[in-house]
Amino acid sequence: MSQITNEIYTGKMKHNSMGKAAVMSLPAALMRLGANRVEASLLAILAEKGGATTQELLAANSLRQPEVSTGMRRLQEKGWAISDPILMQRKGRPMHAYQLAKPVAEILASFISEGQAQAAEIQSAIQAAQDASRRLK
Repeated sequence: MSQITNEIYTGKMKHNSMGKAAVMSLPAALMRLGANRVEASLLAILAEKGGATTQELLAANSLRQPEVSTGMRRLQEKGWAISDPILMQRKGRPMHAYQLAKPVAEILASFISEGQAQAAEIQSAIQAAQDASRRLK
């Protein structure tokens, strides 16, 4: 696991804001790297617990049931999560047990890679603006 992956996974990622270092949680780091709030929350819970039922996911955060269902469907479409139906003895919404389909480090590496690509694009735009500023003086 790379140093930055380890820092994100453990919630000890340093982030400079106004010259001060701060600790960033895994969901916050994932959102900064492009995940939406629901996906970031679900990934963090599954990474921490190793797996969870629909009810456990609902209890662990402030998401509503439709958000959990939609978020987990998106994670499954990306190949990051799998689900198993839970046989119910009563009527009601179907229940599922979820777990990560890939190692946490592999999922985080995809976010990190995407973030690094975005940072390179931003750096390129900054350089272009600086060059234009010098030419227009």
